[in-house]
Amino acid sequence: MKNISNTSKILIASIFLVILVYCIYGLLFWTIKGENEKVSILSNEAKIDLQKDESLRATKVSLSNNKDSIENIDSHFLAPDGVVGFIEGLESLGREAGVSISVASVTVEADSKNKNDFKETLRLRVITTGSWSNTYYFISLLENLPLSAEIKNATLSLTGASDKLAFTGASVSSRKPAAEEKWKGEIELTVRKLK
Repeated sequence: MKNISNTSKILIASIFLVILVYCIYGLLFWTIKGENEKVSILSNEAKIDLQKDESLRATKVSLSNNKDSIENIDSHFLAPDGVVGFIEGLESLGREAGVSISVASVTVEADSKNKNDFKETLRLRVITTGSWSNTYYFISLLENLPLSAEIKNATLSLTGASDKLAFTGASVSSRKPAAEEKWKGEIELTVRKLK
């Protein structure tokens, strides 16, 4: 081999060093670029989490500020575990009205159109026995329940009467009911209930 001059050696060493520096620079560039992408992703996630946190705090404040309104709205619906208490309340209303009542059927139905609805329908069939005025009073108490309730159907029939009942003229007011005469009522009632 030929002797390489010092100038050539310096030139080759310089070229080698320049290539080495460019390789190191490229490696650092790709490493920093990757880290920047990670930082950008984490920064975006932090912004989203911050927005969610602010939204959650605003929701909590709104719920706290509207607590009375929410309780008022909730009071129009039967609680999820309130069916037994509601039936006991109906029996209490029956005693207050002076009629004997029995609950013939109870069903709970979810809304078939909206599967994620927060409410469902409680259907009851109540049978009452008592005088006309007491039965009528009981029905008026049902109509004035503070819940989202609706009387779907009410049927009243007279049992134990000794004569015919005519709903015309003066005979209604002058009629004297028999001692064993009772009015039987069948009432279908629906109540909105929370799930």
